[in-house]
This record gives sequence, C-alpha cells and structure tokens, in this order.
Amino acid sequence: MKKHLLLLLPLFLFWSGCKKDPVSPEEPPSALPTRQVSGAVALPTNTTVALDQLEVVTLAGKGAVSNTGAFTTTAVAGEKQQIVLTKSKASGKPILLGYVSPDSAQLQISSRSTALALVMMNPMLFTMPKTERERMAQAVIVHARFNELVQRLNSLLQTAPDEVLDNALHPEVYQLAIEIGIATLKGFNAAGRSPGAEASIGDPPSVKNGEGDNVVFVNPRTIYYCAGVFNGNYDGLAPDKMVLLEAKESLVEVRLGWPPVRLAPPTETSYPIGRGQFFTRLESGTRTGLEVSRMLAKTPEGYAFRANAAKSVALVIDALVGWSFIGEEEVFSFGGLDQFSVTLGNLYEIGQALSEGDALEAFTALVTFVENNAAAIARFLVQQGYEEFSEEFLEQIAEIAGAASLAFQIISAGNEEVPFIYDLVAAPPVVDYCFTKDGANFTDCGSNAPPLADFMVSPSTGDVQTVFTFDASITTDDKDPATEIEVRWDFNGDGTWDTDWSKNKRVTHSYSAREAYIVYLEARDLLQSAAIAHTIVNVSGGFASGKHIIIFRDVLPWQNVRIENLLSSHGFTAGPGVNQFEVLPSTQMSTRALLPGESFVIIGNSQDQTFYNRYAANNVRFANFVRNGGTIFWEACDLGWFNNNPNNYGGDLRLAGVIIPGNVGTIFDYDFYNYVTDPALPLVRNLPTIIRHNYASHESFTNLPEGTTIYMVNESNDPTLIEYKYGAGWIIATGQPIEHGYYVGQDLGLLLPKVVSYVLGQGGGLHTTLTKREVDESRASSASPAFRKQAKTQ
Repeated sequence: MKKHLLLLLPLFLFWSGCKKDPVSPEEPPSALPTRQVSGAVALPTNTTVALDQLEVVTLAGKGAVSNTGAFTTTAVAGEKQQIVLTKSKASGKPILLGYVSPDSAQLQISSRSTALALVMMNPMLFTMPKTERERMAQAVIVHARFNELVQRLNSLLQTAPDEVLDNALHPEVYQLAIEIGIATLKGFNAAGRSPGAEASIGDPPSVKNGEGDNVVFVNPRTIYYCAGVFNGNYDGLAPDKMVLLEAKESLVEVRLGWPPVRLAPPTETSYPIGRGQFFTRLESGTRTGLEVSRMLAKTPEGYAFRANAAKSVALVIDALVGWSFIGEEEVFSFGGLDQFSVTLGNLYEIGQALSEGDALEAFTALVTFVENNAAAIARFLVQQGYEEFSEEFLEQIAEIAGAASLAFQIISAGNEEVPFIYDLVAAPPVVDYCFTKDGANFTDCGSNAPPLADFMVSPSTGDVQTVFTFDASITTDDKDPATEIEVRWDFNGDGTWDTDWSKNKRVTHSYSAREAYIVYLEARDLLQSAAIAHTIVNVSGGFASGKHIIIFRDVLPWQNVRIENLLSSHGFTAGPGVNQFEVLPSTQMSTRALLPGESFVIIGNSQDQTFYNRYAANNVRFANFVRNGGTIFWEACDLGWFNNNPNNYGGDLRLAGVIIPGNVGTIFDYDFYNYVTDPALPLVRNLPTIIRHNYASHESFTNLPEGTTIYMVNESNDPTLIEYKYGAGWIIATGQPIEHGYYVGQDLGLLLPKVVSYVLGQGGGLHTTLTKREVDESRASSASPAFRKQAKTQ
C-alpha cells in the first residue's frame, strides 16, 4: 500500500472558482447504493486453496466463503456491470474475479468469471453503456481463445494461486485477455459514423449568441473547458469571470468494433455575460505540462485540469464498480471532487502524458492515480459506511486494471482512441475568442489560436559533451509574426524551465551523463496564449547497460557463431550472477525472472519459427521488463538459416506476431549495403562508413519511437541499427546478420564486437580474433534459399 504522499492536495474547484451556479463543493455525495448478492465460488481440482479460506470483497461489503463455496455479500447497486474480488484470507491477495450483472442477485465466481472480467477491463470499453457491455461479454465467452485463458488461470490456481493475478509474475495472463478483447471487438461489423452526429476530432469549442444578455458556449467534446472572460480586451491579468463549459455526456449511439464508435451531440452552456466587448479564453487544462503549480492554480487552466481529472477518476470508478456519480450536482460541483489526495508524482505523470499527447500512457497514469489514492477515493465514495476493506478493494482492483492497461499499450498496434482520454490529448487545449454583445446583437470580432510550437535538434543524437542546438524558428502563429513569439526551454524534462522567456529561438545545451532526455519547448504569442512541444534526445543511453546477460536462443544462427565467446573475451563467465551470462531456450521465456536494472537480454538472430512464436506469447513480459528499466538487444534479422545448414529455414517475426517493445515495426528487405549515419557515435565509432555484406541487412525498422538513434541505414535510407528508450529501459535493435558477418569476415563482422563492447561499457570493441575467412559460396549468403529469389541482385 502506497502511503508516501509527498503533497496532500484537495482536488476540487474552489467556491470562488470556475462555476455556473452557487452550489457548494462541500456537499457529500449521495449514499452509495447497495444490494445483497449471493452465489458460489468454484475452484479447479487439486488446488492448494481451501474454499473456506477465501472471502468475496466489493467496494461496499465483504463476505466469507463457506467450505462448499457459498457466500453472501453487499455489492454496489449500480446501473452497469461491476467487478468483485475473491481474496485469500491468509495472504490478502486476489485470486479470482467476479463479473456481476446489475440485473442479477446471483453470482458464480470461477476461472471463467475471472477470464471474462479481465477481458472486460480493456480500455476501449471505458465509458461503455450496459447494453453494449452485455453484447461484448456474450461475444467474449464464445471467442475461440477464451477457453485458453480459462485453462491458463486453472493451471495457475493449481500451482500458484496467490500469483494468478500478479502482473510481475504472469503478464501473459493480461496479454491473452487483451488479445481476446481486441479480437472480439474486431469481430463486430461497426458501421461508419452518422453524418452530423458528432463533431470531428479537431473541432474546438466555440461561442455564439444567446437570448437577452446571454451567450452560449458550445462544447463538441467529452472533456470540460473553463472559459476566462475579460471585460474589453485581454490584459494579461486574472479574468473578470470564469465559467465551466458542460461536457457532452448523452450517447446517441454506440457501435462495437475496432475501435468502438460513440456518437454524442455537443453540449451548450448558456451564460449571462452582460453587454459590451469581451475577450474569452477557453482552456482544457491539458497544456499545464509538468508544472504542478499550474494544475493547482485558481485559473481557467487549473480549474479545467482538475475538472477533467475528477471526471477521469469518476469514469474509472464507473468502469470498475458499475456506479457513476457523474452529473450529481452535489458531487460534481463544476467538475470538482473534494477529499481527493494526490501525490506530486501522480500529477507529474498525468501532466507529462497529456503534454506529450500520449493517450494510452495518460490512461495508465490515471488508473495508477486511483490505485495510489484508494483510501481517499474510497472514503469519499462510501462516506459513513467506509471500512478498510473498501480501500483495499479499490487499490487491488485498480492495480489489476492498470496491468490490463499496460498490456493494452503494448499490443494495441498504436490505436489510442481510448474514450474521453483520447479527447483530452486530441482536443485543442486553448482557444481565444473576441466578441461584442448588445442585447440581441452579437458580433464576432475574431479568434486566436496558440502558436504551433515546434523545434529541431542538431545533431539529433549524440554523446556526453555533444553540443546540441535547439532551434524553434519553425514555430508559427496564426496572428503574430514569428519574431514576436517568445519561447522557453526545459532540457531534461524535470518540470523546471531552464531558460526564461525569450524571442531568441536558438539555444545550445550539452549533457554530462548518458541518458535519454525529454526536451520541452513552450511558445507563447502576444496574447500569452501558449503551446508546448517536446522531443527526446538520446545521449548514448544504452551504453554500459549489461550486468548479467541472458541470451535467449534455440538454434545457432548461420555458421554456429556463439556470442558468448565474445562475452568471455570481455571477462564474462557462465553463471547466474553479475558479470556472468546464461544461454536459455525459448521454453524459459515465460518463467525466467528478468530483473530490470540487472538483466541484459539478447534475443538471438535467425531463429526458427517456434522461437518467435514463443516470444510473441510473451510480448507483454518482455515489454514490461524494458519499461521497468531493463535492456534488450533485439537481433531482428529473421528469414535466415541456422545450425550450420543453409537448408534450415529461419522463422518470420511478423508471422509470429512479435512486438518489439515500443511497437517498432520490421520490414523484410534484403540489402547488400548499409551506411553509418554518424561515425562519431560510440556504438559505430571506428567502423567503415559503408558496410557491404551478402546480405548487410534483412530487416529495416519503422514506427520508430521519438528520440530513436539511427546508427545505420540501408540503401533506401531505412534504419537497420537503432537504439531508443522505452519506459525506464533501453532497446538496441538490429536487422543485420551480424553473426554471419563475423564468421565470414566481411565488414559487417566488425559490428558484433562493437555492439557487445558498447552494452558492456568497455573498450573500442574490435575483437582480436576477427579474421577474413575463405568464402564458402554455398554459405556466403545470410538468406535462406527459399527467400533468396526475393533479394536484390548485386
């Protein structure tokens, strides 16, 4: 349980804040509606858990399970389906989930209900109405892979029941659940959007004439905006009035599919503005960046941020316990929820994800917010009936939902249209309007958008002491000349601006430590309407990341080159400790502990299809390892041959469904020549700038994460050797047959010892035993014979 709150913060809209009517945010919510549910818990045979050592827990109640599996407990009487926990009394860990329909007082809890609940935690089902959830659930339980998930849960219940829902130990459970959910959604034939039923994703809120002295703010988004109204022109001071724009709630239509479609009309907020000329700034609160003070400020931006944060929490609660308090005036006073406590870290993570436009990361940060603040949220929801089990329930169910969200991030193929959250990152963060109002007469005198913040970095990557030039001269504005735009910089993404506002668009900076740095630019126009842009600068961050090396390999690529021979030359020995290496088969991918910050994983080149299939079944496990601080050297050169026999055809990553962490894609593309992009970079320093081999590369990479270092490219200028940060860890990926090159002795052979030296943080990496060998024409090509006909001619 996370108790280390760095800062306690009431998350509500103050009485003097952005509001429509004088309704006090101090009012408690309506009493949590409850009802009794009964049922039975079923366990597979041969499990070590006794039924009477379990208890069924909800947000509203806790009930013991008898030795026959029977139980009765109090559940939330919501309008939608809810998830309940079955926990071990001895360990306190959840081992089963129940999925409760609001129309039934009977509940069967088993591995099947657990599998269904896990699938229904798919972020794409966020905000889904009851009827569509029912349709989705019915489709899930008949999906071809549903029983596969049930059997996996049964197996864990028999061997390690306390670990069943532990994402650190069994991420494959969450991967399979998310894969089933995505496949089920894709199985629905979703029709297109109805014309005019919903504003397009880019439509901003607007203002129009109303009756009498009123104006009407039109909001086509599901998120809140807060309008700061200035009498006359914008003066740079606090606004004279503030008003929260209603967010659209009512759904006209929901269509299941990939992604699901939700149609809803815009909402209109009428406001008695009076007569005269007015300037109004509409803020969504999503451009606060990493400045917590702006999130907490009594400004339109701050109020909008907290309103949207509050609504986000309410929607998570709705998805988990089936009860929505959105719209209850006494609870949601202008978007504010009192009694919520958050940490600086929570705000930082949410603000960072929103500023970077990362909807999936924002959703994960939001669920983590609920987990970390379960006590405050549970007290707020349950009120007088609060007991400690309510907090424990909310914390554990949010942790499970967070694991599902992480799995979705990894395998969703870049689809970020998570309901409401996607609106937060895609909707315009700020819009300015000028108008005059004189009774029935309304005159629009123009609008203003924030600058289009953008900048270039030269060089795009480097090493310690490299002097980087950051150039924001490409930033533009719809009204003001570029010379009048002011900018400021945060060079390391710590939330503190490293420069003051300046019209000078070019600055230089260097770094003293190897790492990947998030660089933020904020640009503002003459009306102080601002926008944020960011990029990632890689300063040889993967250098010296190898401590204990784990090589996953089933077959020896090409002519039996063993990378462990190179490791031995650097002082590594076989074994499980620091400065040691292990060579493991793919059968251990699902069981071998991978320790972020200690383990360095190498995925061998040119493996067979079974190897790649097993990796794909553990996509989430490997991605979680890197995200939490691990490093992988991904040798993605497939469709080669192995075990010293050119007739052994190598496997295909794409056929297996392999996901390289960060959703980096591979393109099958044989090429005879590769080129070093920057000879000064440590990993390729002292290499020939032109690398020739038969073949120099089998794969190129696409969909590169921001800040990726491209070390080598092929003849089409596509990346073949890359490095990038993913979460807290690193990926170095190659599409080159480096073992084959090392054996044959052509230029490409120099690369293998260079990569090994780089990850170990040692020397120049030129291995002393490298010699140019006699060419065996039958084995001179790294390609499988079946695929050579697809290759380019020399």
